[in-house]
Amino acid sequence: MSEALISRAQARVETGSLDDALADVRSAYELAVEARDGELVSNAATWGESNVLDDLGRTHEELRALHRGLDDLRQLGVPRRGHAWLAALAAGHHLEHGDARECRDLLREALGSPTDGGLGSIQLRLTAALLAVRQGRTDEAVDHLTRAEKLVTANDTYRGLNFGITRVEVALAGRDPRGAYHVALGVLRGILDHRWERLPFLAARATGDLLQHARDRSNNRQVRHWLDALDDLERARSALPAPSDDFANASPGTMAAAFALYDAELARCRGDAQTAYAWRRAVDLCASVSQRWDEAYARWRLAEALVADPASKGRVRRRVTTSAGARVELGAEPWLREIDALAAMARIRLDDVRAETPMRRLPAPIDLLTPRNTRYSHTCGRVERMRRSPRSWSSATRP
Repeated sequence: MSEALISRAQARVETGSLDDALADVRSAYELAVEARDGELVSNAATWGESNVLDDLGRTHEELRALHRGLDDLRQLGVPRRGHAWLAALAAGHHLEHGDARECRDLLREALGSPTDGGLGSIQLRLTAALLAVRQGRTDEAVDHLTRAEKLVTANDTYRGLNFGITRVEVALAGRDPRGAYHVALGVLRGILDHRWERLPFLAARATGDLLQHARDRSNNRQVRHWLDALDDLERARSALPAPSDDFANASPGTMAAAFALYDAELARCRGDAQTAYAWRRAVDLCASVSQRWDEAYARWRLAEALVADPASKGRVRRRVTTSAGARVELGAEPWLREIDALAAMARIRLDDVRAETPMRRLPAPIDLLTPRNTRYSHTCGRVERMRRSPRSWSSATRP
């Protein structure tokens, strides 16, 4: 009965009857708990309630549904099949919304538990890699990414995972913007990732770094080369299909924020006079959907653009202060180093900046690669082909 309700809910999503779909998946969830079926609990919480709430734009309720599923699996004490994917989705939400501590704790618990080597296990590693790379632990991020790749065989389908975004962010952190650009462009041309919306922005970010490096050295040949590469990126992005349930698993607000980041990076690449305005728009749109990491990045770039504008001196201090505060809260060590340089350029004492912000630095991250947390990570069984629901993928199991 629970599976039938989930299937009916998916059909209702297709016809736009989201409230009826939500009622179905919540009934399906209660039946799954009564049956003490861990896999059905996980499916009802993820492919059911989480997806419908995402379509409705009720992000906070979606996160509560994921946590309720995790709590019920713990209390039921049944085989926790599907637990890894449930934990991965919740950790990913916390990561994007800037709750680094909660993300870390979920990952620590899930990576220290038996997993089936399926999609959830892969996504846990990818989320752990993103958390590590954004907090400046690049070697740890590479290790997590490598472990995730070992769980995928050449013939497996994994478009629903964010391999592309993770590989690009790891390359950028490793000071390989050229590699980041080519990885992102390759994914966009092949449409290999279900969640592709941030890839144009990341590719443009890599191109901007390469152009800045070339301009600093007055290397006109490289400047022309990377401006041509930017045109290639524009063509690849223009050729993408319009966002749809089959192509982009992101809300309209998230898509708008990602496109605003991309437009701001294009302005930075081309030295546009409206660069500061583009970054201010990106800040606002990222904030509107609680994309804290991208918002923090956009705040840094906005401060950078204002520092370069002599007419904006009065606003620079406030922007640098806000940008530094966001990075302290997120524990984003690489960006804190960039803020040091930016504050020095603007002749602002960073100690004063940190004293003025109410945000505090996170404690040292817990090592997610201890033997306790990786003893199950070598179960690199073959990942089955996934049966897609209208908005996502079904859970993976070992054959």
